[in-house]
Amino acid sequence: MGIKTRLDLAVVIFVASACLAIFTTGAKSESFHGIVSDNVCASNMGACNASRIHQDVASGAKYVLTGEDGAYELDGPAEQLAAFAGHPAMLIGRMEGGRIRVSSISVPRREAGVTTP
Repeated sequence: MGIKTRLDLAVVIFVASACLAIFTTGAKSESFHGIVSDNVCASNMGACNASRIHQDVASGAKYVLTGEDGAYELDGPAEQLAAFAGHPAMLIGRMEGGRIRVSSISVPRREAGVTTP
């Protein structure tokens, strides 16, 4: 392989990497609403209280956000997720392959049928 071919290949790889980085980091944040639970409670289709969720997570369960369309694993600060265990929450983050990468969590605005902790 000649020097010009190697240089052309390096330029193509650099441009492709830059495009991938732009599209990957350009994902928009969304808001998600639901109840913070854990994957054990969610798989048993039951509502769990905060102490049960804390116990499950201490035993290796993952925090999830449950809502009308299912449960999504949460990737975020454990201490903040723990504070909302068993309660409604509004999360800001990005959906990545069935997992929500949480950037912030807060008490949801009052909506029909939703109570706050």
